[in-house]
Amino acid sequence: MYGIGVGVARDLDKFTSNHIRDIHDKIGKYNISDWSLIGDIMKELARAGVIKRTDETVLSTRASHHGRPVRVWKSLVCGVS
Repeated sequence: MYGIGVGVARDLDKFTSNHIRDIHDKIGKYNISDWSLIGDIMKELARAGVIKRTDETVLSTRASHHGRPVRVWKSLVCGVS
């Protein structure tokens, strides 16, 4: 999942954990049983200098989230190969 997060950060200037989950769902590479761990992945990406937290939120587009606010993250590596 960390690798997916790095890939999303390279492609998008700003994004949410929903973007990472959407790619995961498409490729189905990992069997994730506890999605509460996505927060830990986002924090690890931030500690590694890949992303930083913003004060922005958007409403989740995932039906299972019922439109709750999700954090917007700023990429620090967008456009870097």
